[in-house]
Amino acid sequence: MSADDLKKLNKNKKLVKKLAKQYDAFLASDALIKQIPRLLGPGLNKAGKFPTLISHGENMPGKVDELKGTIKFQMKKVSISCLSAVPLPVVIVMIFDCLIDLYFWLSDAVIVYVCLEFLVWVSQIV
Repeated sequence: MSADDLKKLNKNKKLVKKLAKQYDAFLASDALIKQIPRLLGPGLNKAGKFPTLISHGENMPGKVDELKGTIKFQMKKVSISCLSAVPLPVVIVMIFDCLIDLYFWLSDAVIVYVCLEFLVWVSQIV
């Protein structure tokens, strides 16, 4: 889509939402990515599908494959008051169980980093 095509959407929330539902991800050039918030409003960003930057020299099929291999997830927000009633060892076991569940979704390097950060955090608390 060109900038003119995006202007036709005219920040219409329904049309931007429909566009976001049609595609899993978006790629945009440097010039166009700066104009998207002004042309479309916050719709793509709210849907979590703000375009990824692609430069002229990059391999487009390679960038598409990279996007297909990307997993986006959001951690649950937990109220601190809930944790105050739970003993610390139980919280540590719960977090460690979550890390084990994430093992199947993340690369080995990320798991090692997260586990090391977890151990540092536990050593500071205990």
